[in-house]
Amino acid sequence: MFSQAATAYWRPSKDPADRDPDPASLLYTVLPTLIQRRVPRIPSLRRTGSRYTKAATPAHHRDSSDASSEGSLTPPPSYRTSAQTPELDPEDTDIDPEEPFQSFPPSRPSTSGSSTPQHLNQSDSGVQWKYAKQGFSLLALAAQEESLLEQDPVFGRKLYLDSLGYLSRGLPADLSAAEVAGLRGALPDSLSGPMGGGEVVACSAEGQVERRREGREVSMLHEGVASITLQLFLVLSFVLPYVQLLLRQAYQYDRRYRVSDKFVAQSYQLVDHLGRHAMLLATHVGAMNDGQIGVVLPPIPPEMATRPAEAFVECDGINYFTLLEQPTNGAQHAPCILLIHALMSNLHMWDATATTLHATGYRTLRYDHIGHNRTPAPNDTKAHYHLDDLTRHAHQLVRSRLGHPHPHALIGCSIGGSMAFRYATLYPQDVGRIISVASPGLRSPDFAHELWTQRLAQFDQDLRTGDDTLCRETVARWVPGERAEDDGVREEALRHVRTCGIEGYRVLVEAIRGYDYEGLAGDIGRVRMLVVAGEEDQAGRRDVLESVAGRIEGAEFGGMEWTGHLPPMQKPGVFGGLMTRFLAEG
Repeated sequence: MFSQAATAYWRPSKDPADRDPDPASLLYTVLPTLIQRRVPRIPSLRRTGSRYTKAATPAHHRDSSDASSEGSLTPPPSYRTSAQTPELDPEDTDIDPEEPFQSFPPSRPSTSGSSTPQHLNQSDSGVQWKYAKQGFSLLALAAQEESLLEQDPVFGRKLYLDSLGYLSRGLPADLSAAEVAGLRGALPDSLSGPMGGGEVVACSAEGQVERRREGREVSMLHEGVASITLQLFLVLSFVLPYVQLLLRQAYQYDRRYRVSDKFVAQSYQLVDHLGRHAMLLATHVGAMNDGQIGVVLPPIPPEMATRPAEAFVECDGINYFTLLEQPTNGAQHAPCILLIHALMSNLHMWDATATTLHATGYRTLRYDHIGHNRTPAPNDTKAHYHLDDLTRHAHQLVRSRLGHPHPHALIGCSIGGSMAFRYATLYPQDVGRIISVASPGLRSPDFAHELWTQRLAQFDQDLRTGDDTLCRETVARWVPGERAEDDGVREEALRHVRTCGIEGYRVLVEAIRGYDYEGLAGDIGRVRMLVVAGEEDQAGRRDVLESVAGRIEGAEFGGMEWTGHLPPMQKPGVFGGLMTRFLAEG
């Protein structure tokens, strides 16, 4: 009760200047309770200024007649009229609201020569004036409240009772029996009964606890939301690093073993298998009842009859993905052309070439190299394959898909061009024509070993960092220059190289950097040969391939201007003309 009266009693008057609250006080009141407990109360600028004004200008003056009186007391501070609001602030007084009832010895001035002693705490009479003055102030406020036109009875009563409390705290400690009896006689009947000190302390403590509880009381919804938010952030901060690590490892595993590509390939194969059986069933149903049902049913579209046949063929533990396509005219037994793609590309580099061949009346058989696109890497990661092994696999794929080992022609690009040379020496009786495109030559260059070692290291680094530096560098070598007409080729080639896994890349690198067929140039002449080179190709250089063509009996050479390492993709029209002319020759 006393602390509230000493620190919080003020009532707005009719003066507009006194009714405006201080901005600093408003800022403090809007702060959350949690922050208010830890941040000291922001002092009022107006009250701070008034404090210094009071220090500079005394509130009252003593008469010269009272200066000689030794025991004279400082009178209470002057109060404003009833039309003004008295300034009472906890910052303007030195009373501790939580201070227990106790007496203090009288304070004497430190200077012995002073003729006007200041009694700050109590006088020789024993009165505690620091409490008595506050009691007088509150009593004056109560009287002022009573005289206002708009009275607040509850507020006035509170002021009056608190003033009596402060006046009681100011009583001398050495009351005589007569003084005690007089004070007891003045008490009302409700206070005349005995009341232990312990009960007073208990009531005060309960009030303080209740005030603290009210100050920090929050709703259950607020506590629940705060707790859930905190727990959520803690869980996320703990789990997020592991989720990122798991995703990174999953991405690297997918890049290495092409899991997603295998899943898509198997799904596509399953759908194709079901579709073929459905078409076969429809054919048998249409033939029932002497074909009368077939007359009613609509005919099968030609594009469905000639759709590509996909299949996986196993060679030495490797499941090669193959694609056998029919010509546009639908001829089931048309001559077949075997297409072998470049290292780090896939069978789709032949899309434009296959379209040209189908229109010309040829079937095409193409496949993905080991660890490229939809062909998985070998199960034995330590297995090594020579270029002869890869050439033998191509021969087995032809036998498996066509039912015989006799393709009409073979067209290979890059490593496929080198395999074409070897195919002519190993199986000259099984193939009629060969087109070698952008091959490094009849043997690996002297710098090939170190060069491919660096590229393998770059592939490993890209897997660790998630970059595609090697892919972009490869495309830049394949399609050199900055011609705008080649932008589409670069984008398509970049999609192709991103389907290559590191295990398949390593297998083909080991094969291409260690072959030497220089002594077999004479045997290649048993098959009709066309050697094609791009003038801007730095891997399959034109001068080297032109020299190779000159050493092979009966071989032809075709140079393509403004072309890099992938003539079938970069200049499909020019390459298609060279190809169809060579295949049509008798």
